[in-house]
Amino acid sequence: MKNILITPIYLAVLVAQVDYDTEIQPLWNSNCISCHTSTHSSGLNLMSGNSLGELVDVPSEGVNYGGALRVASGDPGSSVLYDKITGGGTYGQQMPPYPNDLMSTANRNLVQT
Repeated sequence: MKNILITPIYLAVLVAQVDYDTEIQPLWNSNCISCHTSTHSSGLNLMSGNSLGELVDVPSEGVNYGGALRVASGDPGSSVLYDKITGGGTYGQQMPPYPNDLMSTANRNLVQT
C-alpha cells in the first residue's frame, strides 16, 4: 500500500485596507472642501468628521442620479463619487471640476479601495 502525504495548502488573501482618517480625508481636504462644506448647494459636506457619514451608502441628492449611492459599499464602480473623480460622465461633470485637476491615478485607486 502506498502512503500518500497530503499537505494542506493555505492561500493567503491579502485584503487592502485603507485608513479613512489618514488616507482618504486628506484627499477631500486637498481636492474637495474648497467647495463641499456645510454651506455648499449640493448638500455634501466633506469636512473632517462629516464626510464618511455623508458618503457611504447614502443616496445622492442629484436630480438625475436615480437614487444611486454616493459611495456604494463594496461596489465602487457604481458609486456616484467614483464616477465623478474618474471623469466617467454617468453622473455629470468630473470632480474636481477643472480639467487639469482630476485626482491622480494613485489617489483614485486609493479611493476605490
